[in-house]
Amino acid sequence: MSIRSSFIRSKDDFEPFETKSYSSIDFAYEGVQLDDFLKVLEDDTKQRIFDREYSIDHAKQAIRIFDNGGKAITVNQLRDIFDDVGFNVDVSFTDIHNSDILMAYNIGGYVLPFYRYLGEFLSRVFPKYRLLFLYKLSPGKKRLHCRFYHLSDSSWLMTSHVDHANWMRIGTPKLIIDTHLKKAGGDYEQGSSIMNTVIDMLKGRFKEKKLLFIDIEKECKEFLTK
Repeated sequence: MSIRSSFIRSKDDFEPFETKSYSSIDFAYEGVQLDDFLKVLEDDTKQRIFDREYSIDHAKQAIRIFDNGGKAITVNQLRDIFDDVGFNVDVSFTDIHNSDILMAYNIGGYVLPFYRYLGEFLSRVFPKYRLLFLYKLSPGKKRLHCRFYHLSDSSWLMTSHVDHANWMRIGTPKLIIDTHLKKAGGDYEQGSSIMNTVIDMLKGRFKEKKLLFIDIEKECKEFLTK
């Protein structure tokens, strides 16, 4: 995937809900305890989750996303959903670590102090790409990562963690090493707390057929300050 893909996918950010690829989905979710979910490794997907998320990163919780009517949610629909929430769903420089899809949302303010002014300027010049400039491609101090695994029943299992240092934070070398160069560097507790709130809000957006964008910095402030 590439930055070009991000631009293409972002062209319709502010188009009505009814025009979206996912508009017919009866969005539903449930919390999953990985201890129970992985007791029986009966397929490749569970084995991949066990090998990385559970055994190395020590993830404890996940969220299963599915259609309440039993329809399959396609890869493209899943990407479109989280792109409209404000995630970069076309991440280029991060290892997917056994998952099928990796997405990221920049949080914690901007690494580059002037970037807000640049992002606002670009948003005025190209208003339909506002979410792309201010959220999806912004250089955040931290990054919320979500990994998705396609399950055999056509639902998706999502794990979430926060990297407390973006690679661009060159002034914090120890934090970068702890986050990116050591195993189990992601904060899964914080990531899960944030995404529990985001997914619940997302379900409400689907029910009301509203635009899906969620300002995670604003809506999840109580978890980001911990």
